[in-house]
Amino acid sequence: MSPELPRLLARTPGEPGSLARALREDRDGARELLPDGRWAPGPRAADPSSLPARGERGRLSASVLRASGPEARRRAEAALEGEGVFVTTGQQPVLFLGPLYVVYKALTAVAVADALTAAGTPAAPLFWVAGDDHDWDEVGRTRVLDTSNRLRELRVEPAAERVGRAVGPSPLPEAVEERLDELTQHLPESEFAPRYLDLLRDAWSPGRGFSEAFGSTLERLLPACDLVWLDAASPETRRTAAPLFERVLRDADEVTERLERGTGRVRAAGWSPQLETEPGALPLFLDTEGGRQRLYRSDGGFRVGRGGGRVGGDRVRAELEERPERFSPDAALRPVTASWLLPTGVTVLGPAETAYWAQLPPLFDWAETPFPRLRPRDGWTVLEGKIGKVLEKLDAEPDAFEDGGRSLAREIREEGRPAEVGRSLENARAAFGRSLAEVEEAVSSELPGIRSAVGAARHRAFEVLDELDAAVDDRVEERHEVVLGQIRKAARHLWPDGRPQERVLTPFYYLARYGRGFLELVERRARSRAGETSE
Repeated sequence: MSPELPRLLARTPGEPGSLARALREDRDGARELLPDGRWAPGPRAADPSSLPARGERGRLSASVLRASGPEARRRAEAALEGEGVFVTTGQQPVLFLGPLYVVYKALTAVAVADALTAAGTPAAPLFWVAGDDHDWDEVGRTRVLDTSNRLRELRVEPAAERVGRAVGPSPLPEAVEERLDELTQHLPESEFAPRYLDLLRDAWSPGRGFSEAFGSTLERLLPACDLVWLDAASPETRRTAAPLFERVLRDADEVTERLERGTGRVRAAGWSPQLETEPGALPLFLDTEGGRQRLYRSDGGFRVGRGGGRVGGDRVRAELEERPERFSPDAALRPVTASWLLPTGVTVLGPAETAYWAQLPPLFDWAETPFPRLRPRDGWTVLEGKIGKVLEKLDAEPDAFEDGGRSLAREIREEGRPAEVGRSLENARAAFGRSLAEVEEAVSSELPGIRSAVGAARHRAFEVLDELDAAVDDRVEERHEVVLGQIRKAARHLWPDGRPQERVLTPFYYLARYGRGFLELVERRARSRAGETSE
């Protein structure tokens, strides 16, 4: 008998007060940072009336795309031929697919693409695997709750020669098999777990490229969703983007000015820019023997890296022409590159991405590339039955556990502390204080040399009272250990490590417990939101 599926509680991604949250709440000054009609939360993203003009062909070849099935490939090829649009989303490749929100992103894009298609605009969902990222500390780890409800981190380290280099093409180390063994130990035993562990072992084999493993996992996890994906670090993708990169080199002054302008608009509107602009920095990287290095303007030429020497512009442009696969965009140029390569109608974004996209309209204008409609990804808190019962018992909401449940635990202790004991201890403190104050006053004039002894006595007296206080708390905690343990457990499930569940926990924990039913639940909720009326 299959276990009862968990509940999905809708949540709004983004910190309170953030630019992403301000856009979701339609606050003054936020929406003005984006071109008219480009912000489309909820069902508006599936309204074809304000999409960029159809008919533009994609610059990429269909051969660079990976598809989950024949229908996915047909839809992608139609979009590349100008007979539809892409609904894109993306993420750098992360070990074993990373946290829950990666699946939320993908299924949001699928739902929006299907709703657009039903409304009369053929659309294909596409996941942009940002394999040109070189932040191994972020992508080389994933986290899971073990069978004792402890948070475990699984990590792989790059080979020495891959440190500072793009993650996507990097071969997986032998240690990935050990991490899979650890994951096997931590996941709950169930009828579903072997299937998903086999999927991971097939995808994450030593020697395979990181992007390939990540994309293959996504493809096999969502075989019926007509999803396509591409590796941004593939040589063909970079070669196709080379004309845009050449324009960045040619218009270096204008490009940096446009970035500074977009950043200034965000700051003037009252928010801290998600991407800080560095003087002279171009949104372009070059792969070198020392790793992936940013290009900087320098006296009509360029520098490779902050401390690099000047390199003539002709030399850099010649390198781009001869070896374009060595060049890649940074986080600011990556969205422009994706929309320049692909006819993009809608892009699904997380909160941090939403914030930095607000800096990019001037860069899109420079590239003469349509700014796609932006759709924030959907987000949920997964509430399993055992955790839901704890919340019902405490009459608490999931956000009450953001501090690790400490506030709730404090309330339990305070409520469980006998009132008479508390009053007695407070009375004892007051009495000690008054009595020692009288002693101190008496010795001040008659025996001033022992005032320090009185102070020491006061300190020892209150230390004893503190010990009594702590003993009372310990006994109260023993009496309520069951409920306090339940609070700690719920906090690890809802706000692990003090962060939203969707940003920490691997989806394979839930897949092992609930099987395909969990994905179908998320998919139904995403489709429901994409198909809502906008009344």
